[in-house]
Amino acid sequence: MNVTFRVDLNKNANYSIGPATVFIDVYNSSGNRTEKDIAYVPVSAFSTSASKNFSINILASDINFGNGNYLKATLKQDNQPGAEWYSQQIPIVKTPSFQLTPNPLDLVCGDISPKTFTVTNSSNLSGVTYQWSIGNGWSGNVGNGNSITLTPNSGNILPSNVSVTPIYNGQNLSTLSSIVRRASFSTTATINGSSTLCSIGTYTMNNLPNGVTIQSVSSSNTNVATVSLNTNNGQITATKVSNGTFTLSIVLQNACSQPTTKTKTIQAGENANVDITGLENGINAGSSVSISLTNTNGCGTIYYTSASSGLTFDYVGPDYAVLSSTSSNSGTGWVYISITGGTSIYKEFPINVIPPPVLPNANYISVARIANNYNVYPYNQWKMVKAYYYGNSSDVTYWEWNIGNSYYAKPNDTSVIFLPSTSSNVTVNVRACNNNGCSSYVSTVIN
Repeated sequence: MNVTFRVDLNKNANYSIGPATVFIDVYNSSGNRTEKDIAYVPVSAFSTSASKNFSINILASDINFGNGNYLKATLKQDNQPGAEWYSQQIPIVKTPSFQLTPNPLDLVCGDISPKTFTVTNSSNLSGVTYQWSIGNGWSGNVGNGNSITLTPNSGNILPSNVSVTPIYNGQNLSTLSSIVRRASFSTTATINGSSTLCSIGTYTMNNLPNGVTIQSVSSSNTNVATVSLNTNNGQITATKVSNGTFTLSIVLQNACSQPTTKTKTIQAGENANVDITGLENGINAGSSVSISLTNTNGCGTIYYTSASSGLTFDYVGPDYAVLSSTSSNSGTGWVYISITGGTSIYKEFPINVIPPPVLPNANYISVARIANNYNVYPYNQWKMVKAYYYGNSSDVTYWEWNIGNSYYAKPNDTSVIFLPSTSSNVTVNVRACNNNGCSSYVSTVIN
């Protein structure tokens, strides 16, 4: 250990001792001295008084256990006659170090297994005996050794603290104690039951340990739901009062009267954010669309519907409906849907008019023979026929031909076909097409 102190020197002004030295020594109880520091005191520094601060380390080997050790300062003349002056003796008590384990001891309710208490002699003293005190509630052999094993008499009643006093050289040292306390109560039991309460629901405890009982149940908001406990079978009944969220709390207690609380958050009635889906893109004039409840927990059902002019509900079910548009005009429509439990939904959406698909018009089609300039070999054995469209050319993406005689269509250009040069009075049928369909056939006789 480190010790910091100050040595003060005082003498009469007319008393001369010459140069001197201060010695700082530690003595153990056996009288053995250990020199710790030396300070020289010149004459010029000591006319009537002088002071100096010291800081020394006292090792464990410098002193003995117990009393009789001390610290002392000595002032000694350097010259003859070498007189010495001594300070008072500062006592140093060396206390042995012991540890008792376990400390604390946490006993789980119902635990009656043996427990071992052990004293560790960190100072390595020999000849130490131990006086144990076990109070009430323990069974076991108690000797004077550094370790004992005890068994709780009951799993429900907490035994006394255990204490021990080390005895060394007939002297009682500091008493050590192990605090015996009840371990906190926890359980893996869970609340079994739905997180949704539409009207009345039943809840029970899963994995409830032996000796653990339900003491009480409560609702965090009785304006949303009330709860009650059937003490005969342990069932909890929850009854919805209004839409909202509440917490079901169940207080459990073990055989040692320790409580713990289990909770479950429950939605009573339909979700507050229930909505409808199906009208995100509106409705097409003259068509129908299905509307469904979304964000629903199954408690709410559709019981009332209303729609703007030109819209009718063809079918209304518990969680979906079919809406039809009887109008051919575009605009904005709305629906109003009421759900049991007090929730109502109002939605506005566009009524879309979809233009009919554009098809090529047969009245704009003509067919004619043209000069053979496609270099079809042999050149003199084919005559070329081409279809023309005099409407919007973008309305035609390809042509379809229907003729009885063999022909050769020009690759990548379906508007052209090749007939054998020997053919005559060939009835050629052709129609113009796009992705929406085709026109009617137009017939032409090719000579």
